[in-house]
Amino acid sequence: MTAMTGFVGSDPDELERLAVLVKAEASKMREVVSSSTWAIRISEWTGSRIDALRGEWSRESRPALLRVADQLEALASELETNARQQRDASVGVMSAQSRYEPYPKPEGVTVTQKTVRRSDPPCSLTSLLSEVG
Repeated sequence: MTAMTGFVGSDPDELERLAVLVKAEASKMREVVSSSTWAIRISEWTGSRIDALRGEWSRESRPALLRVADQLEALASELETNARQQRDASVGVMSAQSRYEPYPKPEGVTVTQKTVRRSDPPCSLTSLLSEVG
């Protein structure tokens, strides 16, 4: 059971915050793909090198980046589902625990919680994951 939320397992609020960040990163990736596609398309550069770049972008780079955006969106959806499931499971456990003592915290385990405030600067998925790792 986490000390601050009363949930057993993951903190659903944290899962939902992470889902929002992951969705934002997917959206940014799609924006980069769109603006890059436009820039490559309207470039006044001519010759075989730009033709090769346009071909590589269309065949390989653009689809690969869009697949990553799709994977990020799928991850965000999974995080949202896990948050819902965590809430559902914890409600049942918390009801059962009201009759018993809460689970003891294992030795050597430190529980921390980061609160994101509206005044905090936006962070990227990379910086968030580096804090976790």
